[in-house]
Amino acid sequence: MEVSMWTLSSSDPSDAKWTNRLDVPFEKIWDDPSYRSKGLPPQVVPAVALVHPMRASEVYFCLATHIFSVNLKEKKTVDCTEFSVQVPPHKICSSRLVHAWRLPVGYTKQSGTILFLFRLQ
Repeated sequence: MEVSMWTLSSSDPSDAKWTNRLDVPFEKIWDDPSYRSKGLPPQVVPAVALVHPMRASEVYFCLATHIFSVNLKEKKTVDCTEFSVQVPPHKICSSRLVHAWRLPVGYTKQSGTILFLFRLQ
């Protein structure tokens, strides 16, 4: 099992082509100390939540009650946050229900903080 990153070469439909930019086996992510240090279980494939809006090589995943990001180029887990929900996590952890907002400077203590919005249906 692996994560693949593709890019679209053009916004013109007659000229657009998909190009595979990166393939990372989950085993490389699971085996890295940065993944294990977050307390996430190995050998469990997470759901893709979203691609970071400012850093295209950073992808967010959901696993149980955690949302975490992995820098695919470095194969390192960058961040991990646990969340609490009233519905089963598998119902909210998908790319169509998780949205990232980049908050303007002044709304948070850190510049460029990403806020996650879970849209429940």
